Amino acid sequence: MAGAAVKRARAGGGSISDRLSALPDELLLRVLSFLPAQQVVRTTVLSKRWRDLWRSVPDINLSLSDFGRNSREDWTAVWERMEDFVNNLLMLHRAPCLDAFRLVMIVNGHDPRRHIDRWVCRAIKDNPLMLEISTGSFSPYQLPQF
Repeated sequence: MAGAAVKRARAGGGSISDRLSALPDELLLRVLSFLPAQQVVRTTVLSKRWRDLWRSVPDINLSLSDFGRNSREDWTAVWERMEDFVNNLLMLHRAPCLDAFRLVMIVNGHDPRRHIDRWVCRAIKDNPLMLEISTGSFSPYQLPQF
């Protein structure tokens, strides 16, 4: 069994001390499903084995607060970063189905319904077992018409 772990670690471009790369994909995907989407995508730099693993993560967790905001930055810049990221993420994500799609959009003075509708429609194509949308300050979100 140790030999198989070493082979997996080497195949992933990792060293023998890289025990994470030695884990089976199913377990890695389960662990990654607990992270915010940005952190999941950042794992692509770990090794060759991790380069495309994020595309198959069964949970997508998105929150506007994960895209940062310092005291000099307005919400528009944060929103634009999130919009670009989510559009690319959903275009490239290829899990056979989603266990969960979570979206937290607490925005003041900005109504992102058009974008949320598009993202939710895309997520629904992957048959999520759970769809969680938190919109915060604007009126309750209603699913788009299909």
